[in-house]
Amino acid sequence: MHGLPCCNVRVDIGDDACRYLHNHISLKEVASFSQMPSHDFFIPMQEPIDSPSPMASDNSVTETSRRRKRKALARDPTMETIYKNFRQFTEMVGPVFKMMSETAARKEAARKEIEEKKKLLNQVIFEIDGLSNDEAIFILQVLVEDEDQLKTFFYVPDDKRLCFCRVLLKRMSYCPPSK
Repeated sequence: MHGLPCCNVRVDIGDDACRYLHNHISLKEVASFSQMPSHDFFIPMQEPIDSPSPMASDNSVTETSRRRKRKALARDPTMETIYKNFRQFTEMVGPVFKMMSETAARKEAARKEIEEKKKLLNQVIFEIDGLSNDEAIFILQVLVEDEDQLKTFFYVPDDKRLCFCRVLLKRMSYCPPSK
């Protein structure tokens, strides 16, 4: 396996592919791919699945297709190994990709929820009885920047939001503007 850079590192499916390339394709052929003899390089192709005729059952068409695939793979054991390794790889990483997709979807939903709360905050904050406009604007600026505090604000019952705002103002050392 000298001369091919991809063969320095052995990895399941990549190793099999490199070994196949090394054993079946010379460097001269790699340099001029269009001149590569077709009998030296065999790639099994999946035959199109025929639509079942009214006379044939689904099982017979599927079984015929499977037999064709097995026959094509049986011609080249290296390709069969590559196929098996690829199938094992997809079985392993499939659940991981699904989990990553679900996590991304949850994060996107949480982001949308925060954006909706930010939009709603502008309406809600100015409706709190006992809160001046200056205090409402200050709290609006703080809550838009602090998503955890924003979530907490919306979890607090409506009749306790003034208390929440007073505690937040005190904690942030709010000083009302002088008139």
